[in-house]
Amino acid sequence: MRFHRTCLISLFMVLFYSCQKSDSETPDIPKNVNKEALFTTNVQCGTFEYEFADTLHYIDSTFIFKNLSDTSNLSFLWSFGDGSTSTLDNPTHIYTSPGYYNVTLTSLFNNLPVDTSSLKIRALLGEAEFKSTIHETTDAIDIEETDDKDILMILFETSGGNNRKYSLVKTDSLFKIKWWRSYPLETNRFFSISKNNDGTFILSGNIIPGNPTIFSISKIDKNGNPIWAKSFSGTIGWNNYTKQTNDGGFITVGETTRLSPVGNTIAYSVVIKTDDAGNEMWRYSFDRGGNLSEPKYTKNLVELNNKFYIPAVSSSGFGTDTIFVATIDNQGYELQRTNLSIIPANQWNIGPVGIETVNGRFMIYGHGNCRVFLSDSSLSQIQTKEMFPCDGIMNVLGKDGKFYTAEGSNQYYSMKAYTTEGQKVWEKVLGSWVRIGCRGYAALLSRQSVKIKYSSTNHLMLLTHGTNNTMSNSSKRSSYIRKLTMNGGYY
Repeated sequence: MRFHRTCLISLFMVLFYSCQKSDSETPDIPKNVNKEALFTTNVQCGTFEYEFADTLHYIDSTFIFKNLSDTSNLSFLWSFGDGSTSTLDNPTHIYTSPGYYNVTLTSLFNNLPVDTSSLKIRALLGEAEFKSTIHETTDAIDIEETDDKDILMILFETSGGNNRKYSLVKTDSLFKIKWWRSYPLETNRFFSISKNNDGTFILSGNIIPGNPTIFSISKIDKNGNPIWAKSFSGTIGWNNYTKQTNDGGFITVGETTRLSPVGNTIAYSVVIKTDDAGNEMWRYSFDRGGNLSEPKYTKNLVELNNKFYIPAVSSSGFGTDTIFVATIDNQGYELQRTNLSIIPANQWNIGPVGIETVNGRFMIYGHGNCRVFLSDSSLSQIQTKEMFPCDGIMNVLGKDGKFYTAEGSNQYYSMKAYTTEGQKVWEKVLGSWVRIGCRGYAALLSRQSVKIKYSSTNHLMLLTHGTNNTMSNSSKRSSYIRKLTMNGGYY
């Protein structure tokens, strides 16, 4: 099965044309020989060659260096700034890593240098597109980095009806695909991926074919090979988040259902703690056995000071919803339940409620909303904050004393950084454009941020999916990855 990517990965190539000239101590040369070292640069992508009419190009594009010097009487030495050199008159070169590069052309007469020109190039790694050529839609689910800086992704491919598959995709650090493996929806489902302390990974879902409609977790190595897989009885539904715990075991959370005494289907959140081999140790359930709604909509949980903090939403059944955080100990006993807000049901676009922590502080947020709750670790001092302007918070990362948000569920999307008190540090509006091909842009019809993760190269990785106006059907979507610096700069 082969899959298509549009020119793989984009680069911003910012050129500074203030050529620096230097005259060496030169030998005697005939008057009819022009010693000047002069050159221009074009870019080739595929079968097309372009002049530098704009500043955006791709990592798999070939730079064509055109020598304007006296090639009949001179020889040349090129230095591309990355350790590579060439003695051709008109060489080509591909940059494989982001960075600043000083390209130097030295002209030589009788093998002695007579003149030098230089050009400074900055290569920025841009956005990669991942799209199946078989399925109409390729949605993004989660992303993680391996110890050797490769990338593992979970994608979901659909073509309508039952033609649906989950995929694990591995790329290198520059997002070039190493392998792409698809698994039928009927036997496998994946909802999250998280790296373990030993460099392996834990999946929410079953990597080994089985019953995909009950809670499962799977441990895999960095090449996607299964180590073990475990399923948990009495959990009809899906666990959407799993992580390794401080004791080396694992904890998973999701939403399951039961029938009430009067025959209604009741959904509620469940947490399952396992040992390091995936064997269940204890289970915490929000179900209280009633006929009405039970607490649910849990997106994830966090562990802090040997306690687990689990957000959820409960409905009174009388037009109000309560957003709360349950604190449980490492044996599965509830210690406290802290209400954050009681609001009319029609004033909150209820979706999964997530939680993130950094420096002993919490940010609790509703998927796709702009209202957050900031608190200390005791949940005794709670601040409600409307994060406007806001494109809808989809995911939050706590790192280096800040909360980083991935926002956007429509035509515009962005990344922002906040202090633990909710003050905005920086904002990067990533806009409504995606690069298509070597030149030209395509407007996005929609773009949704999915996950924000930290890279060991001290960068932020943003996983999104969306449609653009080059697609014949607006329901077709591709997945995208980009990196930003920790200060919001392009990488």
